[in-house]
Amino acid sequence: MKTDSLTSACAFRRHLIGGFCSLGIGVVSLILAIVLPIVVRNEFAKALKASVLITSEDSTYFDTWAHGSKKTPTYMKYYIFNVTNSEDVLKGDLPILEERGPYAYREHKNKNEFQTIETSEDLLLKYIPQTYYVWDEEASGDVSEDDVFTAPSCAFWAIDNIFREPDYVGYQPLLVSSSQNAFNSTHSAPFITQTMKKLMWGYEDPLFALLPSALGLPKLVRTDGSAFQMHMDDRVKKEGLVVWEDDLYRSIKLKFQEEVEEEGVKLWRFDLDDRVLMTAAENRGNDQYYMDTPRGASDLSKPLNGVPAWGSLPHFLGAPYYYDALGGAASNLGPPDPAKHGIDIRVEPQSGMTLNGVKRFQINMMINGNHSSPGDCSWTQNCKDLRQNLLVPVYWQEEAGKASKEDFKTLAKTLRTVSALTDIFPCVAYPFGAVVTCLGMYLLILHRKRTHHWVGWERDQTDDPTLYAPLESS
Repeated sequence: MKTDSLTSACAFRRHLIGGFCSLGIGVVSLILAIVLPIVVRNEFAKALKASVLITSEDSTYFDTWAHGSKKTPTYMKYYIFNVTNSEDVLKGDLPILEERGPYAYREHKNKNEFQTIETSEDLLLKYIPQTYYVWDEEASGDVSEDDVFTAPSCAFWAIDNIFREPDYVGYQPLLVSSSQNAFNSTHSAPFITQTMKKLMWGYEDPLFALLPSALGLPKLVRTDGSAFQMHMDDRVKKEGLVVWEDDLYRSIKLKFQEEVEEEGVKLWRFDLDDRVLMTAAENRGNDQYYMDTPRGASDLSKPLNGVPAWGSLPHFLGAPYYYDALGGAASNLGPPDPAKHGIDIRVEPQSGMTLNGVKRFQINMMINGNHSSPGDCSWTQNCKDLRQNLLVPVYWQEEAGKASKEDFKTLAKTLRTVSALTDIFPCVAYPFGAVVTCLGMYLLILHRKRTHHWVGWERDQTDDPTLYAPLESS
């Protein structure tokens, strides 16, 4: 009887200890499943920010930031449109285009002459940016920078467009006289013939030399890509991303398309939101971006001080009105293809880093006959038969960049560690913690029940008068 009592007591103690231990382990597991992912994500964000935050030339990410094109090359490819029937266009015919390219360049971006400026609220790093392009003969194929093209004259149509503005109507006689002399002395024409190199990178136009005050042409600045917010969620998939686009002088929205995988890293693929191409009447958000014409093209003449340049996607993707107005396939302009002419940005959602991206953009020139011009625009009498509001493509460009395999590999390793602690660990810790917690509670309940049973049995045995009664002598 004594041995049974000791055995039961030990079992009760084991139940008690096991119950408390199981309950403690279960609760700790549940707490870790909740807290650890938050801590790991925060530490990951801090580590990533620390690695990319530029505070001095000794910062970890400084060399990549200052000379990033050495490690992650960016390539610019240009496709130029040659107008093969410019004389017929002036007589009212639609242009026939010949597209040549790609003319490929390696883009180099450097930041020089650094200066650190401390303010009461922040630390600023001042620098001078430098961007230059190197001809890539191998990627260009059988084309040359010396190829000759015929295209609308930027200077000619800029002056024509400026003098159509209502503000200049009262000055028409003076402007017409001075402009007529300028055109005659420079032998300027509505179309120019130049090499690809001069057409893309600049040439001296006598019109600008004679009329420096008429135009204040800013240089087009090309965007160098973007990084986005960290820890993207389903809200980003629904709402998309907003970025500033230098070429269009406006912000644009990117729409989520799908999840893809490259080099072992899961990426979110975005392309241009259709609402960006809508007219101001269709999308009120476009009313400040001169989108009051048929959808798909943006008037850049205001930010370009009168130059009648228009921006669109290549081959008028998303702009059927302008594609058809140009004659469509009859103009030798191939049909738009989203895979070849669209925008494709691929972002790693945890870090917000753009690891692969292709941006495409087309510049067009708006040319007009003079029959609707205010006053007597005699300098364009040779284009009086020209069609109205004819949008002629000049060139389209493709800017592409992709992270190196080494960068992909490093990021993939980091993300696997983070994923194991933030995604996989909770999936294991939650059920484990729940089971162990339930086991601990069961053992404690079992201990309590058996304790009550043991105490009751002991009391019953103690109340028995014969249990401890001495033996009578015979």
